Amino acid sequence: MKRIVVGLFAAAMIFAVAQNAKAELFAVALDMPVSYSASDATFANPKASGYMVGVTLPLFFGLGVDKYAVSGDIAGTPVNNDVSIVNIFFGLPFIPVVNTTIGFGVGKGTFTGLVPDSPDMSQAYISLGYDIFGPMDLHASYRRVGGKSPLNSNLGVGGSMT
Repeated sequence: MKRIVVGLFAAAMIFAVAQNAKAELFAVALDMPVSYSASDATFANPKASGYMVGVTLPLFFGLGVDKYAVSGDIAGTPVNNDVSIVNIFFGLPFIPVVNTTIGFGVGKGTFTGLVPDSPDMSQAYISLGYDIFGPMDLHASYRRVGGKSPLNSNLGVGGSMT
């Protein structure tokens, strides 16, 4: 009897997941940064602007490009970090109702201000979305960006962005 109940429960879960999973043949996502928090405490008044574009391919796999600038000041000196990152991401179709995507990316920054520099950048992110109308969804993402200045090991050029 116990095996039958467990078997029925497993079959019901598989059926429920199969009903909610949906494969997108092709989708395009466009994001803009809303807020940025720098990991370096000396980086004051950070502001981010730019865009993030992602293209979802069949089988829940996608590629993206992020191009944004983070500006602020360090000890009263204006600084800017132009970032270009290429991402690979995966949709998680087995979570009902919420469209969940996780991704990872690597790229390069161009730091201007105190000392011109070109740090290597990396990021990890998660995006949660809700279908509002057919192919459109409303989503929010959290990105954790990391990078170190090769010229100044005390200067972190990463942070978190929503």
